Amino acid sequence: MHNEALHELIGPDAQLWSVAPQMSLVLMCTIPSGSHEIVALRGLLADQLRLPPALGVRALRPTIVHANRPVGQDASRLVYVGCGRNDPQSRPSEFFNPFFFLCQSDAVANRRYSEWLSARMDLEFFLRPLLGMSLLCDCDRGLGCHVHILVRVLDRVFPLPGACEPHFGFVDSAFNSVHRPIVDLELNAPTCTTQSESDDSGGEEVTTAESRPDEIRRVDETRRGSFNSLKFSRERPAWPKSWTSLISSIRLLTTMCFWEIFSGVAGLTTAFMNAGWACGPPIDILYCSDYDLLNPLFLGVCLGLIFERRIRMLHVGPPCSSFSMACNGTASTRMRSEQYPAGLPSLSDVRREKVTLGNALAEVAVKLCQAMSLIGCLWTWEQPWTSLMWIYPPVKAFLLKYCVAKAYVDVCAFGAPWKKPTGLAANFEKILELVRYCMCTKPHQILRGSGPDGRAWTAIASPYWPAFAEEWALTCGFCKPCADELVTVASHLHGFGVAPDDVPIAELLEGANFVPSSGTSVHTSAVRIAAGLQPPGRRMPTILPEGLGPDEHLRVALGVQHPVARRVVLKPHIHHALDNQHSDPGHLNSFRYRILELVLALAVALRDETQRILRCVHHDLWSVLSKKNLALMRELSFVCRCPDTEAVLDLVWGLPMAGWARHCPNLVQKLSSLPKPFNAVLDNVAEHNMKVLASVRSTGDQGADMLAWSKCQKEFDTGGLLGPWDSLTKIPFKDFRLLQRFVIHEQHGGQEATVRCIDNALLGGQNEFSATTAAHRPCDLDTWVALCRVVGSKFAEPLSAITSDFKTAYRQVTADPNQANLWVIAMWCPLLCSVVFGAAVSQLFGSGTAPLNFSRFPSWCTWLVSVLFLLPMEQCVDDLLSVERDTTMLSGFRCWRAFAESCGWDVPDEKSPPPQKFLRTLGAMTDLRLFPNGPIRLSSSVERIEATILDLENILKEKRLTPGFAGKLYGRMQWASSTIFGRFGRAMLRSFSRRQHEPGRFNLNNQIRAACEFWIRNLPNVRPREVPINPHLMPLAISYSDGEGESAGVGCGLWLPNGTILGGYIKVPPEIRKLWTRRESLDGARDIFQIEAVGPLLILWNWGHLFRNHLWIHFIDNEGALASLAKGSSSVLSGDIIVGFTHELAAGLGILGWYDRVDSASNPVDKLSRGKMQGPWTLVRIRFPKALLERIAQAEEFSLSS
Repeated sequence: MHNEALHELIGPDAQLWSVAPQMSLVLMCTIPSGSHEIVALRGLLADQLRLPPALGVRALRPTIVHANRPVGQDASRLVYVGCGRNDPQSRPSEFFNPFFFLCQSDAVANRRYSEWLSARMDLEFFLRPLLGMSLLCDCDRGLGCHVHILVRVLDRVFPLPGACEPHFGFVDSAFNSVHRPIVDLELNAPTCTTQSESDDSGGEEVTTAESRPDEIRRVDETRRGSFNSLKFSRERPAWPKSWTSLISSIRLLTTMCFWEIFSGVAGLTTAFMNAGWACGPPIDILYCSDYDLLNPLFLGVCLGLIFERRIRMLHVGPPCSSFSMACNGTASTRMRSEQYPAGLPSLSDVRREKVTLGNALAEVAVKLCQAMSLIGCLWTWEQPWTSLMWIYPPVKAFLLKYCVAKAYVDVCAFGAPWKKPTGLAANFEKILELVRYCMCTKPHQILRGSGPDGRAWTAIASPYWPAFAEEWALTCGFCKPCADELVTVASHLHGFGVAPDDVPIAELLEGANFVPSSGTSVHTSAVRIAAGLQPPGRRMPTILPEGLGPDEHLRVALGVQHPVARRVVLKPHIHHALDNQHSDPGHLNSFRYRILELVLALAVALRDETQRILRCVHHDLWSVLSKKNLALMRELSFVCRCPDTEAVLDLVWGLPMAGWARHCPNLVQKLSSLPKPFNAVLDNVAEHNMKVLASVRSTGDQGADMLAWSKCQKEFDTGGLLGPWDSLTKIPFKDFRLLQRFVIHEQHGGQEATVRCIDNALLGGQNEFSATTAAHRPCDLDTWVALCRVVGSKFAEPLSAITSDFKTAYRQVTADPNQANLWVIAMWCPLLCSVVFGAAVSQLFGSGTAPLNFSRFPSWCTWLVSVLFLLPMEQCVDDLLSVERDTTMLSGFRCWRAFAESCGWDVPDEKSPPPQKFLRTLGAMTDLRLFPNGPIRLSSSVERIEATILDLENILKEKRLTPGFAGKLYGRMQWASSTIFGRFGRAMLRSFSRRQHEPGRFNLNNQIRAACEFWIRNLPNVRPREVPINPHLMPLAISYSDGEGESAGVGCGLWLPNGTILGGYIKVPPEIRKLWTRRESLDGARDIFQIEAVGPLLILWNWGHLFRNHLWIHFIDNEGALASLAKGSSSVLSGDIIVGFTHELAAGLGILGWYDRVDSASNPVDKLSRGKMQGPWTLVRIRFPKALLERIAQAEEFSLSS
């Protein structure tokens, strides 16, 4: 049926070709063949393949948009389904109803369209790009528009999921069972009015219950934690599913929320929900034993959610049992007093445990509220008015610093039968509107003894009285988030490391809504970490959240996973290829060759269809497309579920280089701006053309001119350029825009020097009228290292790799022929000694959109090769790379080459050598020769190192370095340092960087001289970069350091995986301080940065041999020192030396380090830096490295003399 319908529409004699040829060509480029032979071959191929999961999510019914405008910048959320009226290339959409061109009646056309859709064998693949999108049509048919049929068919093929019940992160149905305070007592029961009235809800009784909803109401809410979680352990603590559910529940909220901690029966949560707030699941161990706030890891989860800025208002009501006057009002039950609010000196073991538990929970509340204050959000704190918790030192200190107002409330003023004087502290003044005093004329219920149901009156009165809670929620309505007020980005203090070990970095950051600094993408940060490097600056959040406290921070740190050890996530097609490779190499090789045989058979069978397509393309594009097997590319896209469904169609039509580029769904979605409106591209063009024409001239090098012209001539011969024309009058366009072609010299990988032609669309101005909705993310060295790591960890076998390169890259991809007048190139012809002109109908090196337009097709290739042949392949513009087992790489290489040739891509032998174990990849040398018995290494090539050393020696010889050459040298050295272990040497690049920004300076100062000598000495034998194959199997060392500015004391602590704990203390020698402060006297010296930064260096110098070849996480509480350690360099000379020496030692010991922030209050060695030696460590004398003194002395001497 598919074949018959297809033949009727686009068969050789179909009426549509004469009525709407563009519509016919669109259909021919997008609909799979219905030929019985092709269908049979395609079926055989599909039966052999393990297809990747189909992309696209059906979440909502598509929105229908009728408008006379192009998609433009909205291409990531809009799909054009119109007739071509508003398409930039006047191209009908493949989703348009072709029967509108053939039928007199819209109703008939829509009926036939519906039948046609039902007959399509590719219906699911065809409709999938519409999932989750809005559909833009520019017709004026109203309800007769074909879009309504598309939506109905979409509903049938991809039914919407059923409505889900809201999922909360606590015990099933617990909230529904207890969210209303239970006050089912007999208020008219006899009361004893002769006893003195209790004034708070505390009580000395402590009862226990299971965490079942029907039992929560019967519990005296005093036990909210357990000391079982307070043990030190190197094992990773358990991560219950309930925590994941809790996190998901809060992250799914679209606005910031209210969150109740120590919630009891969650009456306040109910009131806030009724007032229209989004509410997080109430937290109480009575709901779920996993919600233990004395478990440092769970406390870290809660703090992390706060620092993600998801909580607008937090409420804490820590248990008051041991703080209450009901407990402490009489001598027989007293556990605290105003003199001893932290607990009486002499208590029984049972009461001491209760006091310690109360203190710990109060301190948890302090940490949570302090976190809210740090991010500028609101909190409330409730306690009985007379509770001794108000004067417990940690609580008192916190309230003095952060509390704005404290309200007194008699709960009876809201209708409760008891007075229950209550205090509410908050960091906002509006809480004072809740102040109420008792105006009762009847006696209150006494909160002593047992009530009618046998429970203690204190337990009965413990939940917030409903009217009080409702008024509370209304009072806080001033800060309720609006429905359209989205959650802001997370703070860098949220602590990603508390998450389960199997969650990859990118997923952690995206889930937390964290945005890396400096415009870095989450993907870039994640790949850099997978490659073994720590991203500098705030491109990553802290491993642990702020404010845990020293014991809790250490407990969590000892069980945390090193970021580099987390699971690596690459592009989906790479994981698909690796996950489906058979462990038997022979089986995989046979599979590949069977698939290749079917692909080649399809290529032969589809030649006629390709010729039919070629006969219909724009005549100016025929030469560029003539070798492409377009029908084969169409069929393979369908079989392999390629997400770029319009790749073939765009190639046939020509991709525009001006205006909005065509949408690329398989590339990173990233919107650029359109600097100038496209309709102004030909304004004042005559004046502009004269300016460009004046800029075109000979290079002055006859050889270079001739080599460049020979390349231009090839472009004319192959049809990539129209022309040549030797004068402006011969250019066959009424209006046109010129751009300059100029020549640069280049040399790649030891190859013979040559020239490259660059088309200057900046001078030509064309780039100012261009914009994109996606971006190509090229494979860089970090991505290559990550790929090697994934392959190496999966197969502990000898590996080989390949690189492959598209010849003349951009010239293989068509450009929109209707824009050829906008891309008229003025170039120098040495044969005529004058300027000649050519118009581009292929992509140009120099166009702002050409990298994106071209990259779609290597990306398309990597997807298909990974699905067809299970070959994991990455792409960097026109370079393709893969690494595999020795025993399978050759079959993968052969299949890739045959695939490229059958599709018509020009990938010549000289640019695609056979598999190798030592090869040039992305400019670096990849060495697989030692694996699996040794590491995979990356290094600079010998010729690159020799050339760099020669330049450095010439600088020393000539005693001169210009800013221009310094910039080039800095770029080369930065790249070279990316092939070195860790961040070795980064500190010795700053003098080059500084010189490039010093116009007019050429002299060779001593810092530059020292940097040149350092690199000349170290480049030939520096330790190469090593791929961390299985870092999760490496032992992990944890350390802390702290510096104290006044005494210059440095405290260090090291926790080794074998259980050894070392501590050390030293004062920075005065002679060093005088050098790095450049002062004769240390009075008032400001060198806290250096004192703090030297801590990790002391650990490596004194104890590094104890954790050689380990992973290492070091915590430090100085922001400047942390930033410098993570970056590998500093903004001050002494800092450069300290940090550089630190990374030099780490590289020599093979230690893979990570430097992270710990707030001072959570630093376990904070007191050690002040000479207080008590702690869990064995004190060891540490020495200051003499080499550091010598380096600083030498550097400061250089600095002062220069």
